[in-house]
Amino acid sequence: MKNIPKYLQRITEEKELKLLTIHLEEDIVLKELWDNEKDAIYDEQ
Repeated sequence: MKNIPKYLQRITEEKELKLLTIHLEEDIVLKELWDNEKDAIYDEQ
């Protein structure tokens, strides 16, 4: 029972990520904002 909230959170995060991916593929401006070199610096830290 303790794992249920974690499982639900993971499922929710996966759904949100899929939705974001769909939006990125459809929206060129959003895609450019999301995928830029300046923002990638934060991913490296």
